[in-house]
Amino acid sequence: MSLYKIEDPILAGGPVAVTQVDSSTPRFPLGLIARGEDKTSGTARIGAGQFVYLQGSNAASVGMFVNYSANQAVLVGTGSTSSPGPLAVVCAVLTATSHYGWAQVQGLCDFARGTDSSVAAGAGVYIPAATDGIGVGPAATSDGVVLLGARVRNACFNASYTSSQSLSQSLYLMFPYVGGLTASQ
Repeated sequence: MSLYKIEDPILAGGPVAVTQVDSSTPRFPLGLIARGEDKTSGTARIGAGQFVYLQGSNAASVGMFVNYSANQAVLVGTGSTSSPGPLAVVCAVLTATSHYGWAQVQGLCDFARGTDSSVAAGAGVYIPAATDGIGVGPAATSDGVVLLGARVRNACFNASYTSSQSLSQSLYLMFPYVGGLTASQ
C-alpha cells in the first residue's frame, strides 16, 4: 500500500498518515478534503492524491468503496446506500461511528479491493449487486452488455489483473460517484 500522508493544508503536528484512525472525537473537520503525497523512495513512489475526512460506519477492510453523505463513510451497496452519490476508497478500517479517518477521492489508489475477476487496464469500475464495497471490472456478454451492478463514474483500472489478484488493485480516481443504480445509468 502507498504511504500517503496529508500535506496540504498543513495540519497541527505535521503530516498525518491517511491510514490513521481517530477514536471517539474527530481530529479534523468532517468533510475536509486535503491533499496527500506518497514520498516513498524508489519506483514505488505514487505521487499526490486527495482525501476526504469522514466518520466511520461499516467499512471493515481497507480499500473498500464507500458512499459518503452527511460526512459518513457507508459501504456502497449496503441497504440504504444503494443510491447514486459520491464515492471514496477507505484508507483505514472505519467500522463504527466512533471512528474517524481518511478516504481517497482523487489520484492513483493502489489499495482498492476487488474480486477474483480478470480486468484490463483502462477498464471502467462497477459495483456488483452481491458484493458490498468491492469494485470490479466490466463483464460483458457476446453482445457487449455489461452484467454487473452500478457503474462507478470517474474511476478506471490503472493496470490489468488476472483472476488471482483480487486485493490491492490500482485505480485512477477523479472524485468517483455512482450516477445510477444499474450499469447502463
